[in-house]
Amino acid sequence: NFSLLLLIFALPVFDMFRVICQRLINAKSPFYPDRNHIHHILINKGLGYKRTISSLYFISLFFNTIAAFTVFT
Repeated sequence: NFSLLLLIFALPVFDMFRVICQRLINAKSPFYPDRNHIHHILINKGLGYKRTISSLYFISLFFNTIAAFTVFT
């Protein structure tokens, strides 16, 4: 089921989509490397490496829990 896969990969898909759109709006190649990914933004805002990783793990766990409940119900 496509919606199930989208829930499991919600965070990386959202981040990729957001960064590609931002690059296209700024007239840059979608393949051009930059520091606009979610983890870079959180670290640059002073969250720190460990707290950034913990936050992203929690968000992924949230979406994966929703996906698990949709499969088993």
